[in-house]
Formats: sequence, structure tokens, C-alpha cells
Amino acid sequence: AALIFCSCQKNEYTLTVNVPNEYDGATVYIAQQVGRDITFIDSVLVANGTGAFTGEKDIADYYSIVLVKDKKRTFVAPVVLEKGEINVVYANNIATISGTKSNDILQKYLEIEQHYNPIFEELLTAYFKTEENDVEKRHMIETQYDVLEKELNTKTLDFINENLNNMAGVYAFVQIYRSLSDEEQANIIASAGETFLAQTNIVNIAERLERISNVDIGQKFADMQMKNPQGEEVRLSDFVGQGKYVVV
Repeated sequence: AALIFCSCQKNEYTLTVNVPNEYDGATVYIAQQVGRDITFIDSVLVANGTGAFTGEKDIADYYSIVLVKDKKRTFVAPVVLEKGEINVVYANNIATISGTKSNDILQKYLEIEQHYNPIFEELLTAYFKTEENDVEKRHMIETQYDVLEKELNTKTLDFINENLNNMAGVYAFVQIYRSLSDEEQANIIASAGETFLAQTNIVNIAERLERISNVDIGQKFADMQMKNPQGEEVRLSDFVGQGKYVVV
């Protein structure tokens, strides 16, 4: 009984990717992006419309599923690797994620994105098809785009605030944090739970916000020591507060 109990406690996952049979022979990758760095974790060839992965994940985190055929990237879809059976289905140019709690939640956000993405594409196509001298029409399209972008950001923020302690919330936050003010980012991070805060991208964002806060107007400067042109040891504090500008 003890052996059976230990086996059941392993954080094993199975990830099955289903695609149309025309993609047989293509490669499915599991990749993770931290900042601008992308690391490929695993890969498998598609056979009979299926690519399957198995593994163990002690701590849930989000990754990207990348399908490549003939050296061309066909689609990229996010997925949370965690204990359980995870399914990714790609059909009609849309990926659907399901199987575990975090991925079911993540799918709800993907549906929001999937609603807006075709509209954005239509507006961009219309914009670039419009003559450059047709300023009025281009301005109208830009206005429509801005309105939709704000609408999407509002829905994304609502989703994030409802998921402040899971990887689905982390994924959504990483998608839009650059469009948020530092104050908005800090408020979200201040409200987040441990699971949210432990994710590497979130750690990096939080550290950036802390560095900005430390040098904000009104904050005490960070003292430092160096040698002047005469070779004498001086400190920044030796000069600050004497009514002169200090250039470091």
C-alpha cells in the first residue's frame, strides 16, 4: 500500500497535441520564454495527427507549444505543465487547451484573445490597404483599433485579478504588462499570491519595479565609493546636499 501511495503522489503529466493529419512528420516543441530568451524543453514528431509528451513537474508553470513543419512555424499555443492529463487540439487555425484546472482556466483567456485577434487583423489589413492620403479613413481605423485594444486590456485585467494565484493569471499578465503603467503593474503584484509571484517572469518584473522605486524622486540615493582623478577615495555622500549638481 505504501508503494502505491508513493507512485500516486508523483507530479506526472501527459501532454497530447492533436493536429490535422496533414501535419504528420511535423515537429511539436515545448518551449519556455523568460524575458527575451527562449529555451526548447522537449520535442516529438507528429504521427497519425498526434504528438505526445510525458514528464514530471513539481511546480506548475506555463510554456508554449510550437508546431513546426518544413521549417515553418504553424502555430504557437500556451499551456500550463502540471500534474494530470493535458490536451491541446489545433483545428481551423485555433488551438484549444483542456484537461487540468489551470489549463481549463487558461482556455477562458484564450477565448477572449481568439475573439479579438481576427478583428485586429481585419483592421490592420484595412489600414494598409487604405491610401496614405486618405487621412480620415486611416484615422477612423486607428480609433477603432485603440477602442478594441482598451476593451481587450480591460477584460484581460479583469481576468488577471480573478486569477492572482495561478499560471493562467501569470500568462495573461505577461501578455499585457508592457501596456500597463508601473503603478498598475505594482498593484497587481502586491495583490498576487505565492504561486503567481514565484514565476520567473514575474520575479523579473517585480525586481525591475523595485529598482525603479529605489531611484524614484524623493527616494534616498544609493551611496557609493570610488576614486577621484587624484586617486583619493570619495563617497557620493561627500558631495550630495551641498547645493551643486552631482554627475555620476
